[in-house]
Amino acid sequence: MSRSAVASSISTEVQAAWAAWIMMFKERFYLYGRSYAIDWIFRPVFDISIAALIYAGGREDLVPYVIVAMAANSFLFSAIYWVGEILDRERMRGTLVSLFLAPCSRASWMVGYAGAAVGETVIRTAVMLLAGYILFGVTLDPNVATLAVVFPLFLLSLTGIALTLSGVGLVLKKSNALSNLVSPFFILLGGVYYPVAELPEWLRIPARMLPLGYGMESITAASLEQATLGQIQGSLLPLLGFAVVSPIIGILAFNALEHLVRRRGEIDLY
Repeated sequence: MSRSAVASSISTEVQAAWAAWIMMFKERFYLYGRSYAIDWIFRPVFDISIAALIYAGGREDLVPYVIVAMAANSFLFSAIYWVGEILDRERMRGTLVSLFLAPCSRASWMVGYAGAAVGETVIRTAVMLLAGYILFGVTLDPNVATLAVVFPLFLLSLTGIALTLSGVGLVLKKSNALSNLVSPFFILLGGVYYPVAELPEWLRIPARMLPLGYGMESITAASLEQATLGQIQGSLLPLLGFAVVSPIIGILAFNALEHLVRRRGEIDLY
């Protein structure tokens, strides 16, 4: 392939991702309007307030952990719900087939959709951390260098979960129901409301088979205790492994499930 062809292909992919991002931003902002902005502000505040008030009576030491972990959990929430539900909506509109036949890779428009999710999630995360400071006096003492390593690894580990659930959603045609089914298990085992180390042994075993607890431990330690990479290596190394393996598994799973739906001729059926 010539250089011009490669450049043209890259340009097409970037334009597709950008178009998907713009479309999703307009849909979320203009379709839902002010109510959507209110949801950005108030729902995160209520979420952390409920959790923090539960611990304020007995385990005040967990309040900072819970607030930071719930802020990080916003990205897990987006991974579980976003792309799969977007595919469902495209199917209901009758545009999913056209989307899959677009002259660009699946990755381009999925990255665009995910980019919109990241933008929204950053706002939610900022609101949560600000509310934690104002309402409960939780201050961050971050090691920026550690977070710069840990956070991208955490996001990469979520990629495989998002792609796999999106693929299963293509088969089941009900991504929202699937997301609602799995999210309580991820919250229970993911170290969101309490460290995985404090789970009962029989729950700790399956929790350690997921990247979530390692990510939460690393992010909270780096955000609250200025932890260095060496100090969190017990969580960092497994998280690194998940960051490498998870996207590969997700891509393979999504492609396999997409081909299954295509063979059945069900890609546009709801």
